[in-house]
Amino acid sequence: MTNNESNKPSFEERFTELQKIVERFERGDVPLSESLALFKEGMTLVGALEKELKATEQTLETIERDFSKNEPTPPAEEPAE
Repeated sequence: MTNNESNKPSFEERFTELQKIVERFERGDVPLSESLALFKEGMTLVGALEKELKATEQTLETIERDFSKNEPTPPAEEPAE
């Protein structure tokens, strides 16, 4: 599914947003009143990113498993005469 197929941001967009939140915390300029909301948003992003990575990993494992099932076996060597 591409970003055009839904309004859901792409993995890269969510990751960039998470990086921005982390950078704000690292700078130390986040007012206490905003910290909780930013932390909650960051944790939501982390959860979504982890979920997408896990789904991608499972897809790759399925592709690898299917590929190895369908991989042709090399021809048997003929006996030397």
